[in-house]
Amino acid sequence: MTPEQHYRATQYPYAIPDFSFVFKNGEVIPIKAADDMPALNHRHPVIACGSNLSHERLKQKYGNDAEPLPVIRMQLKKFDTVYAAHFAHYGAIPATLHPSPGTIVSLALNWLSDGQLARMHETEKDNYHYCKLDNLELTPEFGPPLQSANAYISSTGCWTPQNTPIPLAAVPASNRCWEALKQEDALELAQRHIKDRHPLKTFIMETVNCAQTRQSHAAALQNTTHTFSYDYLEKLEMGL
Repeated sequence: MTPEQHYRATQYPYAIPDFSFVFKNGEVIPIKAADDMPALNHRHPVIACGSNLSHERLKQKYGNDAEPLPVIRMQLKKFDTVYAAHFAHYGAIPATLHPSPGTIVSLALNWLSDGQLARMHETEKDNYHYCKLDNLELTPEFGPPLQSANAYISSTGCWTPQNTPIPLAAVPASNRCWEALKQEDALELAQRHIKDRHPLKTFIMETVNCAQTRQSHAAALQNTTHTFSYDYLEKLEMGL
């Protein structure tokens, strides 16, 4: 396992700026005032709850694209970021939103152009549904107040090995309902759940290198899941 492979698997969701920014030409440009915001007309507000919060992951998806991508910090009530019931191709257990009464989670809105949204769909379509969520209690740092936003929701639900979801410790939140874990701890828990006795690095590389093994490991997680249940949800097509 190379250091880069180890990092991608165990450090998800990667470095997350605690400020709003514009991602452009592969660079992070902080937003310090509303006047720094690009126009949001004709853009799609999409909740980022996992690695899409990170400029590192955005660079993997968008490279040095010159089109600006506003990433606006926000507070979202009654939800949390939890581990989904599948493995990414790079070995991590990725994130999904899940209702969480009383919780306030610190996330971001990715304001995507049509082209940026199409690219994001390409990276999310295998394991997520694209949905519109209404009746939200959402407070953005900049930009218009919103009661609706779109989000990628895990098609397999969230992983609940002890009948409760597991929040991501790397994503800040207050008044959490459940104990949060770091990615590496979640991977170790998943390995025990799957009853794999190899060293963790071996477990990760088998997950990365063999699609059949990855699917088998994911199926084991999916034996204990909660589906996303929210009254104000509309499933959208991954097209424009």
